[in-house]
Amino acid sequence: MPTKLQWTPKDTPANLRPMLRTLAEAVPLTEGAGRGLPLRFVPAEEAGLCEVTRDKCGAVIRYSSPAQAGRAIGALLAGLPEGPRGSIRESTRFSSLGIMLDCSRNAVMTPEHLRTWFRRLALLGYNKVMLYTEDTYRLPGEPYFGIRRGAYSKAE
Repeated sequence: MPTKLQWTPKDTPANLRPMLRTLAEAVPLTEGAGRGLPLRFVPAEEAGLCEVTRDKCGAVIRYSSPAQAGRAIGALLAGLPEGPRGSIRESTRFSSLGIMLDCSRNAVMTPEHLRTWFRRLALLGYNKVMLYTEDTYRLPGEPYFGIRRGAYSKAE
């Protein structure tokens, strides 16, 4: 498995580019040619499809949604499919895969730590995250709301 995956904007659908740039903040995924295993993305009509095929030219990712493309990248980073030539294929009947993170108990997760979670979940094919917050945000004119609990600002 190469240490890096690479993609080029001209060969990548526009709706995947923001996700790829965000993932590149934390995983060995580079934008541009010549620095890793080349990725090619092919949208698929089949709902729930995530397929990765490796060949001598790189890896082809067939996907039905951006979440499935993220899952395929996660599979490649995990060393799947094994060997220089091979393929894996998954199909799910779910259109939504999500998690609720508790941001009200004990210490409140920082925005940067939440971004780490979001990137990891994207590599697993998640497309929904909900934050459970009771009183861990600030309200104008209510200085005691969430006192001593940690709180997210409006900007965060």
